[in-house]
Amino acid sequence: MIIFGTRVRRETIGVKPFYCPTCHTDGACTHEEAKRWFTLFFIPIFPMDKVGEMVTCHACGTQYHPDVLAKFAEKRKNDDKPKRHEPPLED
Repeated sequence: MIIFGTRVRRETIGVKPFYCPTCHTDGACTHEEAKRWFTLFFIPIFPMDKVGEMVTCHACGTQYHPDVLAKFAEKRKNDDKPKRHEPPLED
């Protein structure tokens, strides 16, 4: 009797700086890729296809689509711009 099938395994792509829209913390996240593997006797033999990617917040554990990283980079770029200080209005 031969037992075969598939299972999904996650691989870490990297750890990146991140602003979480759920818990509103400025911290880190793990960028992961999920792949479907062919298994023989419950042992992964070779990857079959890519299932997807996800970003997981280290603070609250919420998972997001990787597009959130681009939004974070845009927010970070806007925050780094020098702010123009205007004199206070006089009454």
